[in-house]
Amino acid sequence: INGANKDGLLLPGMTATIDFLVGQAKNVLRVPNAALRIKPSGDMLAVLKEQFAARNGQRPGAASGPPQAGVRPANGAAGGEGFGRNGGRPKDVALIWHLDASGKPQATRVRTGITDGQMTEIKSDELKEGMEVIKTVTLSAAEQAAGGPPRMRIL
Repeated sequence: INGANKDGLLLPGMTATIDFLVGQAKNVLRVPNAALRIKPSGDMLAVLKEQFAARNGQRPGAASGPPQAGVRPANGAAGGEGFGRNGGRPKDVALIWHLDASGKPQATRVRTGITDGQMTEIKSDELKEGMEVIKTVTLSAAEQAAGGPPRMRIL
Protein backbone atom coordinates (compact mmCIF):
# COMPACT_ATOMS: atom_id res chain seq x y z
CA ILE A 1 0.00 0.00 0.00
CA ASN A 2 1.37 3.37 -0.93
CA GLY A 3 0.77 6.36 1.29
CA ALA A 4 1.98 9.89 1.65
CA ASN A 5 5.07 10.24 3.85
CA LYS A 6 5.90 13.91 3.43
CA ASP A 7 7.35 14.21 6.96
CA GLY A 8 9.55 11.11 6.53
CA LEU A 9 8.16 9.46 9.70
CA LEU A 10 7.47 6.12 8.03
CA LEU A 11 10.58 4.05 7.45
CA PRO A 12 10.96 0.93 5.28
CA GLY A 13 10.00 -2.22 7.20
CA MET A 14 7.65 -0.46 9.64
CA THR A 15 4.43 -2.39 10.22
CA ALA A 16 0.95 -1.48 11.28
CA THR A 17 -1.77 -3.30 13.17
CA ILE A 18 -5.21 -3.17 11.66
CA ASP A 19 -8.40 -4.42 13.28
CA PHE A 20 -11.34 -5.33 11.07
CA LEU A 21 -14.82 -5.24 12.55
CA VAL A 22 -16.65 -8.25 11.12
CA GLY A 23 -19.63 -8.34 13.47
CA GLN A 24 -21.13 -6.44 16.34
CA ALA A 25 -23.85 -7.21 18.88
CA LYS A 26 -25.12 -5.04 21.70
CA ASN A 27 -27.14 -5.98 24.80
CA VAL A 28 -26.78 -9.74 24.32
CA LEU A 29 -26.13 -12.65 26.66
CA ARG A 30 -22.69 -14.14 26.29
CA VAL A 31 -20.86 -17.03 27.91
CA PRO A 32 -17.23 -18.10 28.07
CA ASN A 33 -16.36 -20.44 25.20
CA ALA A 34 -15.33 -23.08 27.77
CA ALA A 35 -19.02 -23.39 28.76
CA LEU A 36 -19.79 -24.51 25.20
CA ARG A 37 -17.16 -27.30 25.32
CA ILE A 38 -18.23 -28.95 28.62
CA LYS A 39 -17.95 -32.74 28.76
CA PRO A 40 -20.74 -33.76 31.16
CA SER A 41 -20.15 -36.23 33.98
CA GLY A 42 -22.22 -39.38 34.43
CA ASP A 43 -24.46 -37.57 36.92
CA MET A 44 -24.97 -34.73 34.46
CA LEU A 45 -25.86 -37.20 31.69
CA ALA A 46 -28.46 -38.75 34.03
CA VAL A 47 -29.98 -35.27 34.52
CA LEU A 48 -30.00 -34.80 30.74
CA LYS A 49 -31.75 -38.15 30.28
CA GLU A 50 -34.43 -37.12 32.81
CA GLN A 51 -34.92 -33.78 31.04
CA PHE A 52 -35.21 -35.57 27.70
CA ALA A 53 -37.78 -38.03 29.09
CA ALA A 54 -39.84 -35.23 30.68
CA ARG A 55 -39.82 -33.23 27.44
CA ASN A 56 -41.05 -36.26 25.50
CA GLY A 57 -43.72 -37.23 28.04
CA GLN A 58 -41.94 -40.35 29.27
CA ARG A 59 -41.56 -41.37 32.89
CA PRO A 60 -38.07 -40.95 34.40
CA GLY A 61 -35.93 -44.05 33.97
CA ALA A 62 -37.73 -45.20 30.80
CA ALA A 63 -35.70 -47.26 28.37
CA SER A 64 -35.30 -44.61 25.68
CA GLY A 65 -33.25 -41.48 26.20
CA PRO A 66 -31.28 -38.80 24.48
CA PRO A 67 -28.83 -39.70 21.75
CA GLN A 68 -25.56 -41.04 23.13
CA ALA A 69 -22.49 -38.81 23.00
CA GLY A 70 -21.08 -38.75 19.48
CA VAL A 71 -24.08 -40.60 17.99
CA ARG A 72 -26.26 -38.67 15.57
CA PRO A 73 -29.78 -39.73 14.55
CA ALA A 74 -30.10 -41.21 11.08
CA ASN A 75 -32.56 -38.51 10.01
CA GLY A 76 -34.04 -35.28 11.29
CA ALA A 77 -37.25 -36.88 12.60
CA ALA A 78 -35.45 -39.25 14.95
CA GLY A 79 -33.40 -36.51 16.57
CA GLY A 80 -36.19 -34.06 17.34
CA GLU A 81 -35.70 -30.36 16.98
CA GLY A 82 -32.24 -29.02 16.32
CA PHE A 83 -31.08 -31.84 14.04
CA GLY A 84 -30.74 -31.26 10.32
CA ARG A 85 -31.76 -33.44 7.40
CA ASN A 86 -28.49 -35.33 7.34
CA GLY A 87 -28.58 -36.03 11.08
CA GLY A 88 -25.96 -33.43 11.99
CA ARG A 89 -26.40 -30.77 14.63
CA PRO A 90 -26.58 -27.22 13.25
CA LYS A 91 -23.43 -25.23 13.94
CA ASP A 92 -25.35 -22.57 15.85
CA VAL A 93 -26.90 -24.97 18.41
CA ALA A 94 -25.14 -25.78 21.68
CA LEU A 95 -25.88 -27.18 25.13
CA ILE A 96 -25.17 -24.96 28.15
CA TRP A 97 -24.98 -26.42 31.65
CA HIS A 98 -26.09 -24.06 34.41
CA LEU A 99 -27.22 -24.23 38.03
CA ASP A 100 -30.95 -24.08 38.74
CA ALA A 101 -32.48 -22.27 41.75
CA SER A 102 -31.69 -25.25 44.01
CA GLY A 103 -28.06 -25.40 42.85
CA LYS A 104 -28.44 -28.53 40.71
CA PRO A 105 -26.98 -28.72 37.20
CA GLN A 106 -29.43 -28.34 34.32
CA ALA A 107 -28.86 -28.41 30.58
CA THR A 108 -30.37 -25.85 28.21
CA ARG A 109 -30.20 -25.83 24.43
CA VAL A 110 -29.14 -22.44 23.06
CA ARG A 111 -28.44 -20.79 19.74
CA THR A 112 -24.99 -19.29 19.43
CA GLY A 113 -24.16 -16.01 17.75
CA ILE A 114 -20.94 -14.15 17.14
CA THR A 115 -17.77 -14.78 19.12
CA ASP A 116 -14.58 -12.91 19.89
CA GLY A 117 -12.67 -16.14 20.54
CA GLN A 118 -13.17 -15.99 24.31
CA MET A 119 -16.87 -15.20 24.75
CA THR A 120 -19.82 -16.22 22.55
CA GLU A 121 -23.24 -14.65 22.18
CA ILE A 122 -26.10 -16.98 23.11
CA LYS A 123 -29.84 -16.78 22.51
CA SER A 124 -32.17 -18.56 24.91
CA ASP A 125 -35.51 -17.92 26.55
CA GLU A 126 -34.46 -19.99 29.59
CA LEU A 127 -31.09 -18.44 30.44
CA LYS A 128 -31.00 -15.01 32.03
CA GLU A 129 -28.29 -12.53 32.92
CA GLY A 130 -26.55 -13.41 36.19
CA MET A 131 -27.17 -17.18 36.04
CA GLU A 132 -24.15 -19.34 36.83
CA VAL A 133 -22.97 -21.49 33.94
CA ILE A 134 -20.66 -24.47 34.38
CA LYS A 135 -17.34 -24.13 32.59
CA THR A 136 -15.44 -27.17 33.87
CA VAL A 137 -16.05 -30.52 35.49
CA THR A 138 -13.01 -31.82 37.36
CA LEU A 139 -12.03 -34.79 39.50
CA SER A 140 -9.85 -34.50 42.56
CA ALA A 141 -6.86 -36.87 42.71
CA ALA A 142 -8.65 -39.05 45.29
CA GLU A 143 -11.82 -39.19 43.16
CA GLN A 144 -9.80 -40.12 40.08
CA ALA A 145 -8.08 -42.94 41.98
CA ALA A 146 -11.37 -44.19 43.47
CA GLY A 147 -13.34 -43.66 40.27
CA GLY A 148 -15.88 -41.59 42.19
CA PRO A 149 -18.31 -39.07 40.73
CA PRO A 150 -16.89 -35.83 39.29
CA ARG A 151 -16.93 -32.73 41.43
CA MET A 152 -18.21 -29.64 39.67
CA ARG A 153 -16.22 -26.47 39.93
CA ILE A 154 -17.77 -23.23 38.78
CA LEU A 155 -15.19 -20.75 37.57
